[in-house]
Amino acid sequence: MNSTRRLLSLCLLASMLLLCVHLATTTAELGLLVNYYTDHLRHMRYVQEFFRLGFGIYGTTPAQMEAYGDPRAYIWPQGDYVYPPGALLLHLPFSLLLYQGHVSLEAVSRLYLMTLLLVHHCSCWLLLKRLRGALALLFLGLVYFFGVFWSLHGPFDVVPLLFVVLACGWPPDSSRRASLLAWAPLFKFQFLLVVPFLLRWGWNHGWARLRRLPGVWSLGLTAISLFLIRHGLDPTRANPLGWEKVGLGDVEALLCLVATLLFVSDLLLRKRRFAAGTLALTYGAYASLPLLQSWHLTSLFILPLAADPDDQEPLMLYALLLFWLADQLSEPYKLLLLIESSH
Repeated sequence: MNSTRRLLSLCLLASMLLLCVHLATTTAELGLLVNYYTDHLRHMRYVQEFFRLGFGIYGTTPAQMEAYGDPRAYIWPQGDYVYPPGALLLHLPFSLLLYQGHVSLEAVSRLYLMTLLLVHHCSCWLLLKRLRGALALLFLGLVYFFGVFWSLHGPFDVVPLLFVVLACGWPPDSSRRASLLAWAPLFKFQFLLVVPFLLRWGWNHGWARLRRLPGVWSLGLTAISLFLIRHGLDPTRANPLGWEKVGLGDVEALLCLVATLLFVSDLLLRKRRFAAGTLALTYGAYASLPLLQSWHLTSLFILPLAADPDDQEPLMLYALLLFWLADQLSEPYKLLLLIESSH
């Protein structure tokens, strides 16, 4: 097993190097696999607006901002900024390079994508050291391909995922584990799915102790920013897991619901009530979102990673099954083809 881990570690290193070569040599202007996704330019522009308005950026749409720089930074002109403050912090250095440092947009975009890939490969390497068993390696493969695929498109969900991975390197009763989990939602609202794990920690170790943890205050900042959002993004496509799809008899949505009910029932029969509750809550949150993009499902990895050791295998299997049923796995398999076509 140790030799397998060493081999896979070398594969991760080779993957990172090859992807960096790809970004350095691709003919795609921004280094993206598909130039449709330019959200990272939008984040960098909002950092500049934050210097002027502070938290007034919540409620300010791109259509209300002074237009300068690349027009692709003004996508979703009528949509509010729907990200927590950590997203601004993440994009701050890249925004400064682009707008104050006058570094070319192409160079900044490629540096940004390389940063996401480095973060994701670090997460995969840490998981490789900790996960055990064939199912765990299959799950790691899902995490790897899904994260690489969407990082090359620009979404930064691998950043809050790193906090979850770091947290799970500590024992379940560790205060550092709870604190690291609390940082994840500061970057993406979808990672508020860590809240049940934090509440359980507070129940077991005391609410006063939970409130004193560094990082827990970030949940308050995340909640305030969520409250300040006035206009969401208009959905461009139906939520593949949405309740409306279930009501219309969509086969894919119905299969996802049936799979969830089966796994929840199995966990309840084995008296794993917390795992069953978090799984049901996670699916319910996904099905209730007005817009569920493929990369949002990165937060699904919280379930097996933050779960008790006895619950990890069924939750890994659930994650693999849900991705397959929701037709998400078909996209990462296009990775090599897209990389080849971008040269």
